[in-house]
Amino acid sequence: MARADGLQRLYEEHKVAMSDPHSRDANRCDLVLKLRDQKFICHQFVFKIGSKFFETVIKKNEIDMEKHAKPLNPNFVSRHKLQLPEWLSPHALTLFIKFLYLGHLTPSSSSTPKPQFNTLFDLVMLCHFFRHSHLPMQLVFEALIP
Repeated sequence: MARADGLQRLYEEHKVAMSDPHSRDANRCDLVLKLRDQKFICHQFVFKIGSKFFETVIKKNEIDMEKHAKPLNPNFVSRHKLQLPEWLSPHALTLFIKFLYLGHLTPSSSSTPKPQFNTLFDLVMLCHFFRHSHLPMQLVFEALIP
């Protein structure tokens, strides 16, 4: 239960960082995903444990950063920046991020609509690209079982 609470807290930080990139919560986020003209401010840790793609890319970035000079300020949080392919759907990426943090895509309230078919298709493509195998099966269940 503590793990779920911790990831829920990190998801709340992510949501605050998305709405206010200069907030204190945003300073704890160390990954910026760029998709077209949008930035998604997140936690590397969540992406490294949730996706082989991100684990590989972040690890490579860490090795590259070690080759360069260290920041003078030890409290400085270096943000990895990753440009994502243009074909990705921002809405699908938002849902994927929610899934990585929370482990589900269940709507937060009864007024929140379930993802539509085209969004589900985009999410399956996104999961294939990011080498994430668990989410597509869960999407099928959530789409087919009310």
